[in-house]
Amino acid sequence: MAEPPVAKASSTTNLNKQANLVAKEDRQVGAVTSATYLTYFASSGWNGYLVLATITITFSVAQTGLSFMDWFMGYWSSTPSMLQSTAAPYIYLGIAVVSVLMVWGRSWYTLVLAVQCSKHLHQRLFAKVVHAPINTFFDVTPIGRILNRFSSDLDQVDGQLPFFGLMTLQFLFQILAIVVVCAISSPFILLVYLPLALLFYKIQVYYNKTSAELKRMDSTTRSPVLNVIAETINGLSTIRAFGMRSVFAAKGRAALDYNQRFFLVYRLATRWLQMRLDWLSAAIIAGVAFLVVAAESWLELLSPVS
Repeated sequence: MAEPPVAKASSTTNLNKQANLVAKEDRQVGAVTSATYLTYFASSGWNGYLVLATITITFSVAQTGLSFMDWFMGYWSSTPSMLQSTAAPYIYLGIAVVSVLMVWGRSWYTLVLAVQCSKHLHQRLFAKVVHAPINTFFDVTPIGRILNRFSSDLDQVDGQLPFFGLMTLQFLFQILAIVVVCAISSPFILLVYLPLALLFYKIQVYYNKTSAELKRMDSTTRSPVLNVIAETINGLSTIRAFGMRSVFAAKGRAALDYNQRFFLVYRLATRWLQMRLDWLSAAIIAGVAFLVVAAESWLELLSPVS
């Protein structure tokens, strides 16, 4: 009687190499493109360019109101007639109230827009998963990868992206307003701002490319961690019955350690950026102080001797 065929270890290995059931997770490479931001803005239901224009206008108007409030305070304190005026406090109060309302309006508009974008992106993702074919999607996509999309990725879209996006826009327009005011009052200050602004730009371009890659690697390597957890929970009785607890524990630790490598490097890159921004900020302060002292000495030399 002929013996049943038995697959050798080498043939099994070759078979696994030729037919891999689980598809490799794809990720983008390079910096985030402008088309990505426009797609995100378009998720609100409006045209992406229109949303970008309205955000620029609302933040510009609000920052103009804040700068005008600071200017009026300086004008009020330096003008003798304004110091004696009884209407000046009410004028300043009105400007302050309008400025606060404009700041509140721009924040409210940005956050409502972010909620609409995240809601629409979640609906699109859920619809794609629900209507995905079983044989070409669920059979080749681990459950951890799907959990990662609906947990970590959507958490960043729902929470971190609106928060840090709002902070970035506020600081950006505030810095632009400060530079414009300083340039109008003293054009020589641009001698310090322009070269340091170029360094700021070079550093942020280098950091954005690096941090984007590290964040993508952190996201893609988190999927195996969630996959191991889901497999362990679903097959807990089988794992205990066959005494495979140590094997799955080692598998989970290996996946977690591999994910933490990219998370650690991402945090180190953030500290790298923070150090260089502190150095450039110190250089700006030193340069401005030097120009102030030099301008004062220059004015003393030009003043007539009494």
